[in-house]
Amino acid sequence: MTDVLLSRRDLLMKTWASVVIGLGAAPAVADNPSGSSNGWHQLSARDKGFRIFSAALADNGRTGGQCKRWIQKVISRASGGHVDIPPNTATTTHRWKADASGHIVDLGASISKARTGDIVQMVIRDRSGNPIGHTAIVGTVSGGKVTWLESNYRGDERVTSNRVETYQKFASSLVNGKYTVYRVR
Repeated sequence: MTDVLLSRRDLLMKTWASVVIGLGAAPAVADNPSGSSNGWHQLSARDKGFRIFSAALADNGRTGGQCKRWIQKVISRASGGHVDIPPNTATTTHRWKADASGHIVDLGASISKARTGDIVQMVIRDRSGNPIGHTAIVGTVSGGKVTWLESNYRGDERVTSNRVETYQKFASSLVNGKYTVYRVR
């Protein structure tokens, strides 16, 4: 029975990627406890984004924990342990420390230039109105809207994939316009 459920879950993930994104099924993500790169270097930028997307979507509905920590786990799983997400800088919550490995690139781009699997570090307000850092993975960017894969957006440490925002709503939710788009290479 477990094999049937896993197969249905895999089919659901591939179908969601195919239909919503319109670019075909995401490449498979295999758990790789040995820490090898799992072919990461040979993947195109598009396939790396889809592998990140697929790894994140596999957690949908589950407890993921704090947003940044969940994304660190997703990236490690997607890359076969090859890529680590750096911590935030000591002075700001919308930027990360420089990545000496070169695997994490600050795109210096607007949200409209983000692609599937990119990561956005942003400053938004919590329910009490206090500024907080939040980290989310881009699911889709299309028609002036972005769909997020994220953990703990509602403060419940759950992974969700159904929050859709227009670019305008995204911009208005930011504190002082602070966000950074990152791409994993």
